[in-house]
Amino acid sequence: AYNNLASSHMQLGQTHEAIETYQMALVLNPALVDAHCNLGNLFKAQGQLDEARRSYLEAIRIKPDFAIAWSNLAGVFKDEGQVATAVAYYREAIRLCPRFADAYSNLGNALKEQGALGEAVQCYQTALRLRPDFAIAHGNLASVYYDQGEMERAIRTFRYAIQLEPNFPDAYNNLGNALRETGELDDAIECYRTTLRLKPDHPRAYNNLGNAMKD
Repeated sequence: AYNNLASSHMQLGQTHEAIETYQMALVLNPALVDAHCNLGNLFKAQGQLDEARRSYLEAIRIKPDFAIAWSNLAGVFKDEGQVATAVAYYREAIRLCPRFADAYSNLGNALKEQGALGEAVQCYQTALRLRPDFAIAHGNLASVYYDQGEMERAIRTFRYAIQLEPNFPDAYNNLGNALRETGELDDAIECYRTTLRLKPDHPRAYNNLGNAMKD
């Protein structure tokens, strides 16, 4: 019950109350791996990476085959710039749960950072075979097309990601970048403005909007 109450606090954006309630759940049941993992997610969202790592490692100590905790732990290492370690842990999550679409998508992002674009595309495509309506994976795939200079393909894929998830600020921002590359400045500006309506604290969108208006 404490674990569920903490999840409700988290959904309401009541971070402090959520952390305290997860901790109470763990006082009562220290082996509750979901609570360890959820607590780690809250710490990670606040930038407290050491605390997040400890939470995920404790979940893994209790349940070594807990794929979600391996994937979340990989995210901590990726945020710290330890991309090779992140890749290894995402692969472990996939080994434990071969139909883990989120892990494939995140592994693709890590591989992309390493410059392994071909492998990254394969990961995104696997994620989409497992979950065809996975908007984030469509957006990630579109970003590879953008990096490869395939603007029309990138624009088409970003638009499809937005069709699946209309409140997807990064997809609007990246679509704006692709439209700017093809000279469609008015449409790009509208994309950046939509990004900022959805996420007013999106710094790249402000910068991109300023550059597009200057152009």
